[in-house]
Amino acid sequence: GPALIAMATREPDLVVRKAALAALASVAGKGHDDAAKSLHPLLDDKDPETARAAAFALVAVGGKHLEKAMPALRAALADDDPDIQAMAAAAFFSLGKDGQLAVSDLAAVLGKASDPKVRSLCVISLGSM
Repeated sequence: GPALIAMATREPDLVVRKAALAALASVAGKGHDDAAKSLHPLLDDKDPETARAAAFALVAVGGKHLEKAMPALRAALADDDPDIQAMAAAAFFSLGKDGQLAVSDLAAVLGKASDPKVRSLCVISLGSM
């Protein structure tokens, strides 16, 4: 928890920072609410992968951090890469009813995506809301 957050926010090596954020997305929860505030600046990182990874970590924490993470999640959902779109759709699924802020985004991607994985994850996410 706290050690990963410190690594994600202070580590100069981009690869290590992204690895710490990925690990955080797997282990973070509501108990990390206070420490998660330090991830907010990473949502504006010039590296889009870092911003996405911070958003996914904040989704795991939930609560008031979801609104901050929403622009990066929406950008990931609109990305040209189907794998990134799929990760974003899965993140919205994990939000359940809290993901309702993204219904129109998910519906738009569903309407134009050709990748079956992206389409199915959008449908599953929409169904979870």
